[in-house]
Amino acid sequence: MKLQRSCRQWGGKGANQALAAHKLGGDVIFVTSLGSDSAGKNLLKYYKEQSLKVVPMIAEGTPTGSAMIWVNKNGGENCIVINPGGQIGCLHLNWFSSQILRLLSER
Repeated sequence: MKLQRSCRQWGGKGANQALAAHKLGGDVIFVTSLGSDSAGKNLLKYYKEQSLKVVPMIAEGTPTGSAMIWVNKNGGENCIVINPGGQIGCLHLNWFSSQILRLLSER
């Protein structure tokens, strides 16, 4: 199989929804888990440029999660390949809860 075209875009369902709500004027706090790689650093930079409030959980030594969507040009069927990266094993709810409470108290 030969790749004919590719593009890379920031996203993920949660990130896309958080940014859309923020851009529409919502008071949004986006809680996310990222790897400690350049993709995670670039995402945090992008969120900051967009003025989105973020509570990041950084998984040290782990890449940021990603997904590839392969689309068959002859039928439009797709296959999604997921690399969960920093999202696996990083849901420390107590840590997230304390960070969210801190942000809420700053309002």
